[in-house]
Amino acid sequence: SSTCEDLNTFWGFWDCWVAPGDDVILPCHLEPKYNVEGLTVEWSKPDLQPDPADRLSRVEYVHFYRDGREVLDLKIRSYLRRTELFTDDLKDGNISLRIKNVTLADQGSYRCFIPKLRGPVTASTIQLVVGESDCSSCLSVPSSGGRLYLSALAGGLFLFLFLFVVVGVCLHKRNPGKQNTFFNKSC
Repeated sequence: SSTCEDLNTFWGFWDCWVAPGDDVILPCHLEPKYNVEGLTVEWSKPDLQPDPADRLSRVEYVHFYRDGREVLDLKIRSYLRRTELFTDDLKDGNISLRIKNVTLADQGSYRCFIPKLRGPVTASTIQLVVGESDCSSCLSVPSSGGRLYLSALAGGLFLFLFLFVVVGVCLHKRNPGKQNTFFNKSC
């Protein structure tokens, strides 16, 4: 069992596209797995700050989880009944947030943060873009375990680059005196 000190890293996306009216999952989880059920989890929009002219104003949250439940009186009104954590997966470090019925006003930066977490990274920021897109860059969290990994994509890219370099080196070593037209062609 891991401790909360200097071991955890946040994993999340930086950009996510979604169409208005759709539901979206803003993925964020800890590696290695760490039970955050007893900790405070904050989801906020860092661009929204309290009014400095109003001394009684406070930071409001997209979602605020403390003592095993959502705290509604700290929530931004437009997100009431539209957000949820995957509470069954908090024990595995999954702090992904589902936003239902996304609107154009939901566009912007989102920050997932655990105040009492110690380590090199204590927060992750995700940019939500609301609108129609011709690409499918918005990924959802799989239902099995609620965690999202990009390792397959990164591994495939690494393998492709590695093979490209190996083939290039082999071609160059095979014909050291010859100019290789493969590398000299311009695009």
